[in-house]
Amino acid sequence: MIPASAMAVRWGCSDWRVRPITAVRSIQGAEGDLVAGGRETLARTKYVYTECFDDELYEGAPTRVALLDMLPGFEVVKLYESDILLRNAALTSP
Repeated sequence: MIPASAMAVRWGCSDWRVRPITAVRSIQGAEGDLVAGGRETLARTKYVYTECFDDELYEGAPTRVALLDMLPGFEVVKLYESDILLRNAALTSP
């Protein structure tokens, strides 16, 4: 089953052929679910800005390292205390 947050990203963008720039701020530890359910949309997404931590803040939430492993085509643009800005290397230039 795909979580509602991931379905919103995948369906909300792909059905309307939107070229998204995604900002996933704070979804209380469901960032991993969003990535898993929104892979097709994320492949067309230039930037992702989301909350992440070195340690698991919420039960089941991916750590910063785990989140980066889940998004292999994305590179870190800027690392903040509790957030990260990533860019899709296939769609953007440094």
